[in-house]
Amino acid sequence: MSRQQLHDIGSERKETSQREGLLRRSLLRKIAPFWIMAVIVGSFMPYPFKREMGTTLVFTPSGGSLAEQVTLWHRVVHFLLFGSTAAILVLIGRSYIVRAAALVAVLSLAFSIEFTQNLIDHYGVEWWDVRDDFIGATLVFLVLLSPGLRRFLVRD
Repeated sequence: MSRQQLHDIGSERKETSQREGLLRRSLLRKIAPFWIMAVIVGSFMPYPFKREMGTTLVFTPSGGSLAEQVTLWHRVVHFLLFGSTAAILVLIGRSYIVRAAALVAVLSLAFSIEFTQNLIDHYGVEWWDVRDDFIGATLVFLVLLSPGLRRFLVRD
């Protein structure tokens, strides 16, 4: 094979890899601040709005701990919100260190929101919410360790 043919094959691979991916990294960079702001604002919505959406605790007269009264939908919302936040930030990162820092940032955000809610509402830190946020974000991080999946999802 000639040098020119090898160069052409290399160029084809490079062009193909640049076209791979469903989303552009630049689009994710633009979306990320708005998404994070929406997560924060949504976390501090007044109780009646959260109740209407079904994303808040269900207080029952029978008692039981607050953790026992958390609905499945409430847990799913936490998994999805913090998992998707992790996905956006992890997909923006180009190196393992940056992706790991993105996970730490999402976990810090989750804890900060719950701690601040406690300062405002005085209900105590809802550790089950922190746990669900950590599980959602960490699972997404681990799934996105796959280079093939990242290439499928994001391009430069």
